Amino acid sequence: MKKKLLIATGVLILWLFIANSVCGMFVKGNDIAPKRIQMQDYESATISEVFFSLGETESIQDLSETFQLSGWSFCETTQPNDTKTITAIWKRSDGLAYGVEIAGQQRPDIRAAFPDKEIVGDMHGFTTKISTISMKNGVYELLLYDKENDAAQGLVSTGLFFKKEGRMFTAYGV
Repeated sequence: MKKKLLIATGVLILWLFIANSVCGMFVKGNDIAPKRIQMQDYESATISEVFFSLGETESIQDLSETFQLSGWSFCETTQPNDTKTITAIWKRSDGLAYGVEIAGQQRPDIRAAFPDKEIVGDMHGFTTKISTISMKNGVYELLLYDKENDAAQGLVSTGLFFKKEGRMFTAYGV
């Protein structure tokens, strides 16, 4: 009888853990789950310097293990950038990497702040919440990939590192 109770308890605990993780992915519709990416795709496409600034980053210990990220980035260009994309990338030292494309936000102040730079458009800002549930444990470097257009795109390290350990995703080495 004790053996059956112990097995039932173990199954229940396992089910609760899995259900919590699965439900966490769907609870917040505004959280984006990063996908595994191949770093060489971004490294080989880099041809421009990326200028950037990050706002406050925040790990929120909730069901979806939310990480909040905001800031701005741009590469100098004189060509149209109607299809501009900004990708946040978390890269482990063994090459495992996750990325998520972030929707740009209007930041007309960026051109005014850098009058000596060639900046096209205003979609240089970003704010997003990302679910870290699917990420494997380890220490990750945060990078930004800014693609203005085919002629102006680049990858840059933000200098920030984060540690994923179980359900915790926290700043590392600061």
